[in-house]
Amino acid sequence: MDINNDQFIDQKMAEIYREAEEREAQKRAKKLNLPYVDLKTVPISIDAVSILSEEEARNAKAAVVEKKLHNIALVLYNPELPEAQKIINNLKNRGFTTKIFISSLSGLEEAWKFYKFIQPSQG
Repeated sequence: MDINNDQFIDQKMAEIYREAEEREAQKRAKKLNLPYVDLKTVPISIDAVSILSEEEARNAKAAVVEKKLHNIALVLYNPELPEAQKIINNLKNRGFTTKIFISSLSGLEEAWKFYKFIQPSQG
């Protein structure tokens, strides 16, 4: 069996899966009447990502991807999750005005990759 052909097939299958995952996220956004964002195609701010700890972000399936003063873009897999609701309330209590977007888990994984560039806070 040709290894290059197998790699090509694997790559194509991954692309098909990702496209299906993004379509599902778009449907979820429409159902929730919230905007959809593909995090593989938008700039992500390290400063914004650092607003949430990696643990908080992963548990809530969330990421803050943009920050302008006290206005932030919060991307969620599902805002109805209890962990996501806690994040939304926490950010509001911290004085942030939050615009919520819906994304796929693959998209959120892209944002979570930025945590490797963030120094842990000195408690």
